Amino acid sequence: MKRILNALALLLFSLQVLQAHELSLRMEFEKGQPHRIVIQADLEAEAWLGLSWYPYGVTDAYAEGEHQVIRLSPGENEQIFRVPARMLGGSVECALWKVRVTREECPTQCQWCTDNGFHLEKQQGYLYGSLAKEAE
Repeated sequence: MKRILNALALLLFSLQVLQAHELSLRMEFEKGQPHRIVIQADLEAEAWLGLSWYPYGVTDAYAEGEHQVIRLSPGENEQIFRVPARMLGGSVECALWKVRVTREECPTQCQWCTDNGFHLEKQQGYLYGSLAKEAE
C-alpha cells in the first residue's frame, strides 16, 4: 500500500511540473501560393512564441531572417500572419519556449541579448515550413 501511495504522489508531482501544450502550424493558400500562416497553441502556462521568416537562398539566418517574439497566455491561442511576398520561395519556422531571459539575467551576455535585450530558453516545440513560390 505504501508503494502505491508513493507512486501516486510522484505521479501527481510530475503532472504539476510538466507543462502540457499543443502547437500547430497551418498554411493557407491563395492563387497557388502560401498566403497566411496560422499558429495555434493550447497552453497550461505562459509561453513565448518565436517566429522567423527566411528569404530564398539565405546564407546568414540571424542577419537575413526576420524574427519576432510573442507572449502567449495560458489557454487557447491563435496567431495569424500574412506571408511577406519577399519571403515566397523561402521558409518559416516557429518555436514555443517556456522562459524569456532578459539581457540583465543572461549569464553569458549572448549576441541575441546584446542585440535584442533578451533571449528564449527551454524550447517546448518546433515547426518548420517551406514557402514554395509558384513557377511563373
